[in-house]
This record gives sequence, C-alpha cells and structure tokens, in this order.
Amino acid sequence: MVDISQEYAIRVEHVSKSYHLYDSSLDRLKEALHPFKKQYYKNFYALDDVSFALPRGKAYGIIGFNGSGKSTLLKIICGVTKETSGRLEVKGKISALLELGAGFNPEFTGRQNIYFSGVLAGISREEMDLRYDEIVAFADIGDFIEQPVKSYSSGMLMRVAFAVAVHVDPDILVIDEALAVGDARFRHKCMARIRSFKDRCTILFVSHDINAVLSFCDCAIWLDNGKMIMMGEPKEVAQLYMEATYEGTNQIVERLEPAADSKIELESPKSLVKDEKNCLENVNSDSQKNNVNSFGFGNATIVSCSLLDANAKSKENIRGGEQVVLHFKMEINAYIDQPIVGFAVLNHLGLMVFGFNNLLAGGQKLEPFAVGEQVDVRFNFVWPDVEVGSYVFTVAIADGVLDEHEHQHWIHDALVVNCFRDERMFGMLSVGEVDLDVEKGSVGG
Repeated sequence: MVDISQEYAIRVEHVSKSYHLYDSSLDRLKEALHPFKKQYYKNFYALDDVSFALPRGKAYGIIGFNGSGKSTLLKIICGVTKETSGRLEVKGKISALLELGAGFNPEFTGRQNIYFSGVLAGISREEMDLRYDEIVAFADIGDFIEQPVKSYSSGMLMRVAFAVAVHVDPDILVIDEALAVGDARFRHKCMARIRSFKDRCTILFVSHDINAVLSFCDCAIWLDNGKMIMMGEPKEVAQLYMEATYEGTNQIVERLEPAADSKIELESPKSLVKDEKNCLENVNSDSQKNNVNSFGFGNATIVSCSLLDANAKSKENIRGGEQVVLHFKMEINAYIDQPIVGFAVLNHLGLMVFGFNNLLAGGQKLEPFAVGEQVDVRFNFVWPDVEVGSYVFTVAIADGVLDEHEHQHWIHDALVVNCFRDERMFGMLSVGEVDLDVEKGSVGG
C-alpha cells in the first residue's frame, strides 16, 4: 500500500483528450495520401481542460449526462488510454471496474482469469492462493468458476470482476456503472463491500443514480461535454445538476462564479455558499432570479412558504404523528394551463424522504391559473415518524403533466424543520407499532 502521508491520491491538471473525426473512410485515405498532409478531420474533445486534485481516503462521485466524458476520464486515470495534453499524477495501486470484464481473456476460465488479474495487480501466485477462496465465495457463481468466461452472462462476469477488484488491496478503487448489472441482492452486497473501503481507500464512483452519490460520496464532480462544470458537496452539485436537466447546463454555468484555471484544490465554489433560513417570506421575483437555490421559466413566483400546526402557528420543531399544513403563496406572471404544485422533503444528505403533488394519489387536476392571480396552496398531512434530524422542504410549481412539464419556479431548501422523537429507531422511517409473537418448543418435539 502507498504511504498515506502523501497528500493527494490523484491530481489532474489541464487534461484534455481529443479524437480525430472523419466524415467518411475516404477522407481518412485522402489525408494519408495527400502530398501536403491536408487535414480532413475535425477534432472532437471528449475531455477539455479538466483540472482537480483528490485528497486520499475519500469517496468521489462523478456525474454527468451521457457523452459528458466520465468514462474517458476514468480510462485516463487508470492508464487505459493516454491524455492528449495536460498532466496526470496518480499515487497508489489502482483497481478498476470499467467495461465489464475488461482485461479478462474470454478463453480462460474464471479461475485462470482471477490469477491473471492478480498478476496484473502485482500480487504473487502464493498471495492469490490465500485470497482465491474468498474471491470465489464473494462471486458466488458455483461451478461456473471452472468454465471459460465467454460462456458467462453479464451478471456472472460482473460478479467475478468485482470480486477480484475488491480483494487486491487497492489504494484507489474505480467503478464505472458496473453495478448496474446483476441482481439486487448482489448489488447490495457490492455496495456494502465498497462502504468498507471508505477512509482507507480513495474511491471514484461513476453513477447515474444521484441518490447513491448523495448517500455514499464525500464529494461530487460534474462533467458536461468534456468540461468540468463544478466540484463540491454532493448535495449542492446534485441540486444544480438536476436543474440542468430542465434549464440546460449553460444556464447553470452562467450562475456560477468562474474559477481560476490554476486553482485545482478541492473546495466548493463560493457562489454555492448560502445561509439557511427557517422560512422563506416575502421573496420578490427579482431576488429569486438571482437566487442559486431557485430556478424556473418564471410564469409563476412562489413568494412565501411556511409550515403550520393545526392552530395555524409556524412550526420549526416537529414530531412524528403531528398534523401540519405546508402553506405557500404564488403570484402568477403568465397563463399556466396545467398547473402542478408540489413539495419534497429531503434529509441532511439531500436524499428525498417523501413528497407530494396534486397529480399524485388520485390526480387532482387544477384549473388554469390566470395572469395577475395570487394563489394560496395548502397541503394538509401528518408528519411521518422519521429519524431525528433536520429536514428541508423543496417547493415547486410547474405547467404540464407528470411525464412532461416545465418548471416555472422551483425553490431548494425553502424551509427547514427539526424533527424530534423520544425513542431510538433503526433506519430513516418507523413502521409504528409492531406486534411481536415468540413461541418456544423443544427440539424434535
């Protein structure tokens, strides 16, 4: 294992990766034969001037739309492909799950590929003998371990590849969407194993599952069209990434402060620093346009939001089972044909605990909202029995239907409440009263 006194596990400085794209194979031939080496290709940048530094011993989630450069970045870090320009520094032994079974010989058996992977990782035959049984037990594919891997299903191949990757004592573990294959039980088993590596191994985790990044990673990196948009707290990055799915990435970039090219240290952009407030009151539309916690097309503006008890008094502290009312007021700036109003409650990690809108649970369709109207929305519900901690409300109004709509105003962290309970609980949510019945009898009786 590498000396943990070394500060950074991975340092990427102005790394780019370009490919030559030809309109046809004929253009490639004409370029090869041209006496003056005329260029017939266009440069495509899979990565474009990406810089960051990753302190060791943390988990980093890499997110982005398809084609954003995530896999290319991991391949460069793992040495599978070479950067076109820039500088890369990696300290420590890497174990990677990139394309399924990459590095496996399809003609070899599972057993042979396990030992072959050990050689590539610099582990002796004797050491692999000691680890072999544990690897096979983790993969759990039975007698297929003695069959050529070309006969394996994708799930079986992933099991063996993952089992090898986590049993070679890596300093850096790289996982690129490999866990999307396989049954639910094995995916849970893999995530439990990955969690056991935290604090003693640097983990790079590419996933389209934002909840997995929120719950597991210490930091998130957002790539788009080969460029790094931002790097910081997973909750903050995930919020803006989600907004980009509605507004487009360019709109988000315009709201972020530009970072100096030379600055590659790990920190959240200053533009994301905010003050938490217990209630959003009397917010005018001009200030909301510049609020990094809100976005939308602006046909409606949520001007106030509060959580009330049964006596219409503001609630900041709450317990499970209490009847509450979420009340927010909106000003309508343009005609909204199919209004959708709703909220979501998230925990301190940014994971959604529960939520509701008027089209769920029976589909209460609302009449159109007209220009100049002020609309009061009240959601009456019982606060569920959730674990102790702080929770934030996201509130929103959109126009359309569940599967296709445009957000007119969405406010992250519009409201913060603190939840208390008298007894301990396991997990995020209590099931309430449970009847326990235990019977005893003699063995063999």
